[in-house]
Amino acid sequence: MIHIEQYQDLQHICERFIKKEIDIEELSQRLAYVAVPYEWSNFVQNAENQIEQIRFCVDQCDQYGEGLKVVEEIIHRIRTLPTT
Repeated sequence: MIHIEQYQDLQHICERFIKKEIDIEELSQRLAYVAVPYEWSNFVQNAENQIEQIRFCVDQCDQYGEGLKVVEEIIHRIRTLPTT
Protein backbone atom coordinates (compact mmCIF):
# COMPACT_ATOMS: atom_id res chain seq x y z
CA MET A 1 0.00 0.00 0.00
CA ILE A 2 1.29 3.44 -0.91
CA HIS A 3 1.07 6.29 1.56
CA ILE A 4 0.91 9.59 -0.28
CA GLU A 5 2.47 11.30 2.75
CA GLN A 6 5.80 9.77 1.73
CA TYR A 7 5.78 11.97 -1.36
CA GLN A 8 4.56 15.25 0.18
CA ASP A 9 8.02 16.78 0.60
CA LEU A 10 8.86 16.02 -3.02
CA GLN A 11 5.58 17.48 -4.22
CA HIS A 12 6.06 20.57 -2.05
CA ILE A 13 9.51 21.19 -3.56
CA CYS A 14 8.05 20.93 -7.06
CA GLU A 15 5.17 23.25 -6.24
CA ARG A 16 7.58 25.84 -4.85
CA PHE A 17 9.54 25.74 -8.12
CA ILE A 18 6.34 26.13 -10.15
CA LYS A 19 5.42 29.21 -8.07
CA LYS A 20 8.97 30.53 -8.60
CA GLU A 21 9.61 30.51 -4.85
CA ILE A 22 12.85 28.63 -5.51
CA ASP A 23 15.15 28.75 -8.51
CA ILE A 24 16.57 25.85 -10.49
CA GLU A 25 19.74 25.71 -8.37
CA GLU A 26 17.75 25.33 -5.15
CA LEU A 27 15.47 22.82 -6.84
CA SER A 28 18.50 20.71 -7.68
CA GLN A 29 19.82 20.92 -4.13
CA ARG A 30 16.48 19.97 -2.61
CA LEU A 31 16.01 17.03 -4.97
CA ALA A 32 19.41 15.75 -3.88
CA TYR A 33 18.30 15.50 -0.26
CA VAL A 34 14.58 14.82 -0.32
CA ALA A 35 13.50 11.62 1.39
CA VAL A 36 11.50 9.30 -0.85
CA PRO A 37 10.71 5.60 -0.75
CA TYR A 38 13.52 3.41 -2.07
CA GLU A 39 11.65 2.48 -5.25
CA TRP A 40 11.59 6.16 -6.20
CA SER A 41 15.25 6.91 -5.52
CA ASN A 42 16.40 6.26 -9.11
CA PHE A 43 13.54 8.32 -10.56
CA VAL A 44 14.34 11.29 -8.31
CA GLN A 45 18.07 10.96 -8.98
CA ASN A 46 17.39 11.01 -12.72
CA ALA A 47 15.22 14.10 -12.28
CA GLU A 48 18.02 15.77 -10.32
CA ASN A 49 20.48 14.90 -13.11
CA GLN A 50 18.13 16.42 -15.69
CA ILE A 51 17.87 19.59 -13.61
CA GLU A 52 21.66 19.77 -13.31
CA GLN A 53 22.00 19.40 -17.06
CA ILE A 54 19.49 22.22 -17.54
CA ARG A 55 21.38 24.42 -15.06
CA PHE A 56 24.66 24.08 -16.90
CA CYS A 57 23.63 23.58 -20.53
CA VAL A 58 20.54 25.73 -21.08
CA ASP A 59 20.43 29.51 -21.34
CA GLN A 60 19.30 31.07 -18.08
CA CYS A 61 16.19 32.58 -19.68
CA ASP A 62 15.03 29.09 -20.72
CA GLN A 63 15.89 27.23 -17.53
CA TYR A 64 12.54 27.72 -15.79
CA GLY A 65 10.58 26.34 -18.75
CA GLU A 66 12.86 23.33 -19.12
CA GLY A 67 12.86 22.69 -15.39
CA LEU A 68 9.09 22.94 -15.37
CA LYS A 69 8.89 19.94 -17.70
CA VAL A 70 10.85 17.82 -15.22
CA VAL A 71 8.84 19.06 -12.25
CA GLU A 72 5.53 18.44 -14.02
CA GLU A 73 6.58 14.85 -14.70
CA ILE A 74 7.38 14.35 -11.02
CA ILE A 75 4.01 15.77 -9.95
CA HIS A 76 2.21 13.69 -12.57
CA ARG A 77 3.81 10.52 -11.23
CA ILE A 78 2.89 11.43 -7.66
CA ARG A 79 -0.72 12.15 -8.60
CA THR A 80 -1.07 8.87 -10.47
CA LEU A 81 0.25 6.72 -7.63
CA PRO A 82 -2.10 3.84 -6.89
CA THR A 83 -3.43 4.52 -3.42
CA THR A 84 -5.60 1.96 -1.72
